[in-house]
Amino acid sequence: MKMKKIITYITVLCIFTACNNDEIGIKYKLTEVIDATGLVSDLVNPYDNTNFFPIGKVGTKFAVRTTSLIYDNDGTLVEKDTVLSESFNDKVTISKMLEAGDYTVVTVVDIVYNDNDWCWKFNDLSKLSTANITLAGKVLSKYGILGFHKEVVKISAEEKSLSIEPEHLGAMYVIYYSNINYSTIRYIYIKYDYNPDTYLFKSNSFIASGTYFNDETLDDEGKYSGYYTNAYFLPNSALKYEFNLYNLNNSSLGDYTIPFAIVSGEHKIVTIDLSQLTFDISPLSKIKTNISDIVRNKSISIDKMGYSLKTNKK
Repeated sequence: MKMKKIITYITVLCIFTACNNDEIGIKYKLTEVIDATGLVSDLVNPYDNTNFFPIGKVGTKFAVRTTSLIYDNDGTLVEKDTVLSESFNDKVTISKMLEAGDYTVVTVVDIVYNDNDWCWKFNDLSKLSTANITLAGKVLSKYGILGFHKEVVKISAEEKSLSIEPEHLGAMYVIYYSNINYSTIRYIYIKYDYNPDTYLFKSNSFIASGTYFNDETLDDEGKYSGYYTNAYFLPNSALKYEFNLYNLNNSSLGDYTIPFAIVSGEHKIVTIDLSQLTFDISPLSKIKTNISDIVRNKSISIDKMGYSLKTNKK
């Protein structure tokens, strides 16, 4: 009888201990509500004072990609979800069941084409210590928008909800070449390095591989008085934006460099006056000007400028 009581006591103790051993095996609900509207709401197209993405939509064959990555306390990827939508205005809700513990929730929002990487690609996601996002090999025009959010969350004996609003890792720059004198200028050649070109999740830092640069030629055969082009840059306190002017004989009229101090989320318009060889940099969202007399040159529209990035020879 005494032995039976001891066995019963041990059994009860084991059950009690198991139930309190960090609640192993019991899972709790984590809900992420992701709102990326703020990534595009203030991106004004200075050509016609409209938004670059009307009602948040990205256009035919393009999609907004929302990626959720959840890492455990050891930095190992335990959950990954990807949602494609047609608009930045679409809220994305992702629910997961997780065991009690500390987790790092990473959210990335970018744009893809035909469900494939366009401007950005993910690398080495299995560990938070190695996870990064880097260039996928396309010019970072308006489709290069990159939103990011990282948050540490503690899962315990209750449901948890996160309201996530990703913020820009980089900034949109619109470049406007004005007052082109076609008696002297035939076309404009532009070149700049993508420096940096990679973002590291663990350290929240940027690095440059020195691999990618963009070059393009603006040439409308003397039809219009101005050009518009745009690019999305990651932060750089002294990015060098270079352009070269060529005359009718294809001879260089000179090389020029404008330093850009790129700050995340601070979108700018750079107006370059080619008659005076001066430039002005202003906040993009505050541009309100009547420029209806300038005709958009279809030959250098966004769709035509999706050149593959060139790789520096090693």
